[in-house]
Amino acid sequence: MSINIGETYIITKNNKKQLAQIDYIVEINGKTVYEYNYGLQGFHEGSCLKENISELTDLEKQYNENYNFCKLPQEFYQSIPN
Repeated sequence: MSINIGETYIITKNNKKQLAQIDYIVEINGKTVYEYNYGLQGFHEGSCLKENISELTDLEKQYNENYNFCKLPQEFYQSIPN
């Protein structure tokens, strides 16, 4: 699987899943690290390794294309901006 900056994926962390967009791909201590952002009303950032990233299923792609984000994984910490 090729992971591209600016594209949307599902990130898995601590058995939780989250829709996120890849912002940067960097090398840290010989490992490729993927930095991402997520959030419905405010943006949060994180980083992970490739094994924590998966492509959207066909149904998830339809939800994303139709801005139906509530039907997509949103299990990471979310907060409403002040």
